[in-house]
Amino acid sequence: MRSVATHLIAVFVFAFLVCAPSAFAATGVLAQASPVKENTGGTVPKENTGGTQGTDSSATGGTLLVNPLKNIDSLPDLLKVVLNAIVELGTIVLILAFVWVGFSFVKAQGKPEELTKARSAFVWTIIGGAILLGAASIAAVIESTVQGL
Repeated sequence: MRSVATHLIAVFVFAFLVCAPSAFAATGVLAQASPVKENTGGTVPKENTGGTQGTDSSATGGTLLVNPLKNIDSLPDLLKVVLNAIVELGTIVLILAFVWVGFSFVKAQGKPEELTKARSAFVWTIIGGAILLGAASIAAVIESTVQGL
């Protein structure tokens, strides 16, 4: 009984960790304007000649920071990329879990105790897959709802 409760807690914590960031990303609650000005003047960072450090600030009026993340300009975009990466990695883990469960059924060879363990692993694999797909679909529903407002 305690094992089932531990598994349920782990499943809910995992679901929260996957769903909560995507909900914030879709609503834009955590998104803020960037305080750094973009380099629109076509200048490139100057070589440090000893006097000042940094870049040519005459065209932008401030420090030039280059975004290392391509096509990610806000926190919601970053959270979408992270959620997609989690779903992709989770799908690979899910496939490996199904292979392991199949191997467990074959290895059981009709022994009741082993079959019970294999069935339990199968059920938890199904639950994990549902959470994985549910996280992506919940994020998509929240995003479409917020964009429709």
